[in-house]
Amino acid sequence: MPDEDATSADASMTWRSPWELLRRSDFDGGLQILCEQYELRPTAAGERKRLGIGYLWAEKYDAALAHFTIGTKLQRNCEIDFAYAGAAEWHLGNPASAIRFWRSGLKAQYAVGCRVCSMTARLLVVASAFEPYLVSKNEAERLLLEATERIEPSRWSGLLGRFILGQIDVSEVKQWTENRDREVKEALNWVVDFYSIARNLNHSEIDVEGFRRYILSMVERACSESTDIKTLIHILSRPEFFLARTEAAKIG
Repeated sequence: MPDEDATSADASMTWRSPWELLRRSDFDGGLQILCEQYELRPTAAGERKRLGIGYLWAEKYDAALAHFTIGTKLQRNCEIDFAYAGAAEWHLGNPASAIRFWRSGLKAQYAVGCRVCSMTARLLVVASAFEPYLVSKNEAERLLLEATERIEPSRWSGLLGRFILGQIDVSEVKQWTENRDREVKEALNWVVDFYSIARNLNHSEIDVEGFRRYILSMVERACSESTDIKTLIHILSRPEFFLARTEAAKIG
């Protein structure tokens, strides 16, 4: 069974039209297509995710928040809705609300790929470096450890969690990506690089300004014309990208 947490840009997201339009800043055109797709299948998690990511990419954060919040209230809710709703709240300057979404995401009915909610635990670890009075580093790492211990060691989510916790070296995580499709490999390595620098921030090996400057270069690289659209789509399928973009924008 493929590790969906590692390959979460589903096939229909690779249909180029809306994403090419959004990349060219034709937000109205791109979002119109995504809205039409969503209206055809309003109960489908994939369509909801794609439209929400489109809102985030277009920097329509209030719309993204309202959209993903709908998903969090479903009886069979999915962790990824909580992850993206929190990312929208983080950008809107509401870290307490973001952290509440991520805490709630740990109890979601469904998690992408491995059936264990760990994505929001990873986001809480990052949040603890910025808002330690809202979530401490010890608590965030404990929650991630609890989730990681329930994941098969060979799965991407488990490897990434163990790396963030300092249990394994970065080379072990990146080795997992070697046999993946090129665009998947590049997106996963982007996530690993994000957590590498976030881990340094959490352990006071780099300050907040240094963290933001580093991830600014990562965001710019992801969004550059030299990054093909499929790779970009896979990166956008990680809520970490939008957290990084928010922090990078705070550079004075």
